Amino acid sequence: MKIGLTLGGGAARGSAHIGVLMELEALGIRPNLITGTSIGGMMGALLAMGLTVTEITTFFANLSVSSMFQLTKR
Repeated sequence: MKIGLTLGGGAARGSAHIGVLMELEALGIRPNLITGTSIGGMMGALLAMGLTVTEITTFFANLSVSSMFQLTKR
């Protein structure tokens, strides 16, 4: 059986996806197809890259908006 997972957007509400991902991981369920929008797309991309839920949680815990938009002189 193939499993698809769609993760929605909603800024901080996207953190609710962590609980679902934890349960799927605990049950050994790995989606064959992952889609998402906004924060769900970011989480889906990390999951598709093979990161564990713990690694995804750590990534978002250490993420700052300023780090995404650093200006450097070239």
